[in-house]
Amino acid sequence: MTPVAYGPLALKPWEFEALTPGEVLQLHAGYQWRLTHPAPEAVWLATVIVNLFGPDLPWTPETMLGRRPDGLANNG
Repeated sequence: MTPVAYGPLALKPWEFEALTPGEVLQLHAGYQWRLTHPAPEAVWLATVIVNLFGPDLPWTPETMLGRRPDGLANNG
């Protein structure tokens, strides 16, 4: 559990010692969620940049995330 605490979670030793194993697992689950769910601000900025310089216009945040306009995922 210490590689997760000191690696991806970047906890300090005193922070790690104050947590229960369940809390460390919850922190790790939150870390995993953040890896798979980009921040809305980052997606918006990427959309602006692609629309300014990209050849295929227009892109939306939904298309950047691989979603259809109706909110469903593109599967092909």
